[in-house]
Amino acid sequence: MENYRRILNVLRSAPRHPDVTPIEPQGHEALSFFPGQRGFVGASFPIGGVMLVANNYDNLQGWRKYKADLSAVDKSKSFKKLTEVILPAAQVPIEECWLTNYALGVMDKPTSQYKFPRDVRDHLTLAEKIEEFVSIMQPRLIVAMGGDAQSYLRVRRGEVVDLFGTKAIAIWHPGRFHKSDADLEAEGARIREALEIRVAMRPRTPASQACSLPGSSPQV
Repeated sequence: MENYRRILNVLRSAPRHPDVTPIEPQGHEALSFFPGQRGFVGASFPIGGVMLVANNYDNLQGWRKYKADLSAVDKSKSFKKLTEVILPAAQVPIEECWLTNYALGVMDKPTSQYKFPRDVRDHLTLAEKIEEFVSIMQPRLIVAMGGDAQSYLRVRRGEVVDLFGTKAIAIWHPGRFHKSDADLEAEGARIREALEIRVAMRPRTPASQACSLPGSSPQV
């Protein structure tokens, strides 16, 4: 578990802010998103797998509710659709995935649409530490799920961009209530395509300069 210990060391070195409560894994092996839990199954950290980046734990109250019931995330719509619809369609075993939120902490008070104020967001975000996480995991693909993760990682749907030497794409958040299983299966297929295609990636740039997946067009 040396690589996972390195991940934890990076987490603990993240900037601190007086309005932010840091989050660390709770020591339970139930699969859920880092940093609430370790974000992977099995005995080994999934080097060379797929990094799936979601949003956040809402706020301090939401985080406390989650901690009180460690099985809650397994029952959530987002988690079920990711593990039961999107990943099977992508033909990616859960054992090859690392699930993480972009936010490494929570604020005490609810925020508008759970977005963080500009003056504190750098103290919360995986984007602050993404290069270090990528260097440890060496993923084949980074998948930004949902608008917040896409915004912070600067990845838009329909693009394949270079994120520190790794392919990165964006898909709908699996918890979007108006998306059917067929829509989510299509997102899984996009993950499969991104893993298989060979493209001359560009750095994270405006959408007009990024590489597109076959049959895709840039969307927000």
